[in-house]
Amino acid sequence: ADYAKQQRDDYMVQSVYFGVAAAMILFNLLLFVALRDRAYLLYVSFAVSSVLILAAKSGLWDEFLWPHQWRLTSAAFYTAVSLGFVSFFQFTRIMLSPQALMPRIDKALRLLSALHVVAPVLYWTSFALVAPYAIGVSAFSAITAFGVGVWGMIRRMRAAYFFMGAFSMLLIGVFMVVLRSAGLLPTNVFTVDGALLGST
Repeated sequence: ADYAKQQRDDYMVQSVYFGVAAAMILFNLLLFVALRDRAYLLYVSFAVSSVLILAAKSGLWDEFLWPHQWRLTSAAFYTAVSLGFVSFFQFTRIMLSPQALMPRIDKALRLLSALHVVAPVLYWTSFALVAPYAIGVSAFSAITAFGVGVWGMIRRMRAAYFFMGAFSMLLIGVFMVVLRSAGLLPTNVFTVDGALLGST
């Protein structure tokens, strides 16, 4: 009875999240169609990646798409993570314009984006070999994204305040999940569902 209740509550929480995410994706897609601003399309790409990441993490992919194929789920999960970071870094480059004010940081964002573009090929062909490094790359990417926002605030860039207000909870949530995966944080609702809470 307790398990059935927990499962029902879990599905309810996930349904609310995916409903909110679907609304944001459709809304921003319509904004892109109306305004032709590439930032909205990158946001949509990032939001879709986030949904795929959390669907894989929660076990929905394994339950409905390919039961008991953990290798497929793991490769798909890290592929969605990489695509999410590519979208996020490109969105960051549009919103904060580091090309002019922070050229070294902009170069780092471009290099990390290139790494995440290549990474899915390795996830699908040599997952066991690259899996130990995937968590580290994801953690470094999250730290870099957070650092770019903080640096923008130090430089008193107005857009950086909006950027950090919008994404700091997600970045912190992702970082907690990564640290838990590495065994550095205990398992609790914040470290398990931190990315979902931050994404919402």
